[in-house]
Amino acid sequence: MEFKVTFQLSSSYENSENDKTVTEIMFFEANNTEEVHDQIDDDFIDSFDDTAAINFSTEDRLVGISIDYILIEDENGKVTYKDEDFKH
Repeated sequence: MEFKVTFQLSSSYENSENDKTVTEIMFFEANNTEEVHDQIDDDFIDSFDDTAAINFSTEDRLVGISIDYILIEDENGKVTYKDEDFKH
């Protein structure tokens, strides 16, 4: 079964006016939502390309980037996981 996973990437800068948040969508093959969580948690986040969250229009110092999976949908569009802080 194919699952659609929405990730939220957020960068933090010394001046919070330069912070940037974007979403990225990726697809995973798994038998259930738990397997999707396992795939993501097994070093996937560490290898995620986070350049979309970098604000290249500032010279401000980047403090950090966070990557969270906020929504998982099965191949029928049914939400099987939703981060409680995600408003969609």
